[in-house]
Amino acid sequence: MDGRRFEIREVERPQDPPKGDITGKWKLSYTSPEGPEESAAELTMSSDGTITGTLTSKRGTATILSGYLSADKFNFIINIPIGPSFADVTFNGTFDGASLKGNISVQGFSIDFTGTKPTNNSSLAELAGAYYEGDAR
Repeated sequence: MDGRRFEIREVERPQDPPKGDITGKWKLSYTSPEGPEESAAELTMSSDGTITGTLTSKRGTATILSGYLSADKFNFIINIPIGPSFADVTFNGTFDGASLKGNISVQGFSIDFTGTKPTNNSSLAELAGAYYEGDAR
């Protein structure tokens, strides 16, 4: 033991059953003081609404410490390096079954974000269209 105080960061437990399943890969978009940014979240939800997973950004990959989906409201916490120390980052918002919308809070600073599930179909359709535009023999 190093004598430092250790806190377990547990979010308030869900009060209502989740409306839908937030499980999947999500692209989160937001504007930080450094400009527009994106992160990739890979979320897994248990039947009781508990959320686990990871979030990857230009700062690296962080594991979700705790999280939940209660009705259509979600919350999860990660811990990332900021300067010489680490800080908790809290994601709060709503889930409508197809998208996420909410707020990111860290060290008293707060920004809005949106989340969508990336689709590969659009890029595949564009590729197929480019392939077939040429010679129609």
